[in-house]
Formats: sequence, C-alpha cells, structure tokens
Amino acid sequence: MVSTFPGLNDSMEKDLQYTLSLIAQILEGLANPLAFCLPTKVAVDWFPEKEAPLASGLMTMSFVLGLALATGITPILFADEDLIEWMNVAWFVPTAIAFAFSVLFVKSDQPPIPPSESAVIRSHIHMHYWRK
Repeated sequence: MVSTFPGLNDSMEKDLQYTLSLIAQILEGLANPLAFCLPTKVAVDWFPEKEAPLASGLMTMSFVLGLALATGITPILFADEDLIEWMNVAWFVPTAIAFAFSVLFVKSDQPPIPPSESAVIRSHIHMHYWRK
C-alpha cells in the first residue's frame, strides 16, 4: 500500500517498494485462513443451531463474493493508466473504515445471551488440563 501510495512511490527506491509489496502479500496470506475459518466460529457462537449453517454459508460466500466483485470492478474503475496509483487508496478507505468500526464497536467475542442450549453447555465446560 505505502509503496504505491500517490506521491510516495516517486521518492521510494524500487527495492523498498518490492520489499513492502512482499511483506503485504505475506500478511495477506497469513490472514486468509482466518477469513475463511472465522465465519464458522462466529455462526456457532452467535446464532442458534438451526440458523448457524445458513449464517456460516452466507458469511463465507459474502467474503468470496466481495473478492470477486472487487476483482471485476477494479479494471472498470481504474482503466486509465494514470488512475492505477489511486486504486490502492480507493480500496484502502473502505477497509480502514471497517477496521475502525470493528475496533471501536466490537467489545465481546460472545453474545450477551447464549443463542442455543449447546452454547450454554460449551460455556460451562472447563478444561483444567489447559491451565498450568
């Protein structure tokens, strides 16, 4: 992102730009397994048993649909060669807003009231062997 930010790429060496791009790709690769596994965990914790599969499927497919939509829209919005450096800014802004909202407003990893009987049972299971 920083290596292609408008105005900064002129003052950076190509080696630094490549290094920053490589680091960003590594971080993205590490985050992808979380992006695909997290919807199932959220669905089990936040939805009743009958709704959890549908919620999990919708969350997973919305992630994939978002990727496909972004991949399809990008060449249309940034067809001109001069706009390519603004592409990262255009995709960074909604990402930064979503990140800020999640940091500010997500306060708990569990709902205030368990959504199902199995969630109540899971919340009372204590694994003493995990403690040191």
